[in-house]
Amino acid sequence: FASMELLNAPLMEALALQAIARIDEFGPQELMNTAWSFSTLGLFNEPLLEAIAEAGIAKIGEFLPPDLAGLTWSFSTISYRHLQFIQAIS
Repeated sequence: FASMELLNAPLMEALALQAIARIDEFGPQELMNTAWSFSTLGLFNEPLLEAIAEAGIAKIGEFLPPDLAGLTWSFSTISYRHLQFIQAIS
């Protein structure tokens, strides 16, 4: 949806809720892709971002550099700050 610049707020909210419910199943690339999609659309869904950050902390050792860079870029693009995540990547 982000690449198509298509914004359907109810759809994106439903996707966010489903992502949160299954966030523990996401690997680093899926976490990054989800954050990238929402940030590219300029969508600040705090519960989703919180879930992504927490899952990212739990899986920090599994991240490849491009996925970690993409995730941090996505957070910074929409001005999302998660102190524990920032500390985990430092």
